[in-house]
Amino acid sequence: MKLGKNFITGRETFLTSWKSEDDPSPGEYTLRFLMVKGKYQQFYIRRSSAIETRIGPYNGISFSGRPLITPDAINPVYVSYIVVNQNEMYFTALSSNDTTTVSSRMVVTPSGKLEIFLKKFANQDWIKSITLPVDYCDKYRVCGLYGSCNAATTPYCGCLKGFERKTSDDTSVCRQSIALDCGPGEGFEKLSSMKFGGN
Repeated sequence: MKLGKNFITGRETFLTSWKSEDDPSPGEYTLRFLMVKGKYQQFYIRRSSAIETRIGPYNGISFSGRPLITPDAINPVYVSYIVVNQNEMYFTALSSNDTTTVSSRMVVTPSGKLEIFLKKFANQDWIKSITLPVDYCDKYRVCGLYGSCNAATTPYCGCLKGFERKTSDDTSVCRQSIALDCGPGEGFEKLSSMKFGGN
């Protein structure tokens, strides 16, 4: 199964939620793969046209900011791939061995969550492996420009080094605390365990 787009036919493959748990007509939420050549690949959970959650970007091994999606490095049950070529761009996950002993499925729930299930053929039960978003900080652009989110602190939102939170017109944003002049002693700040911002 592929999630992506065929550039020749224009056909896009994505997931849509049910309207409710017992109504399989199309719901409000979709899981779409960002398909722009030259940009980092990532997934968006949208409610109608508004982005609610971003998963990624994909760094070639796993989805940044969400290590839970990385298959077990020693004995993975599936391996994920992103394929980009002249004809198409898509995401797929395949069993890691030829004796397919595990199946997986992805579901977008009527409440806008992505759930991934695994089933080992030995017991035939679907077991929930991952649910996204996990916490408040998985919301899209929740802390605004130059902001950072930490689910382990209160409040969740803070500002990156060199910025401070200022409130005006009922909005709270991070603004530069000092002007940059690109002079001696200035450089880049290393940030670890951060999901890269942007589109």
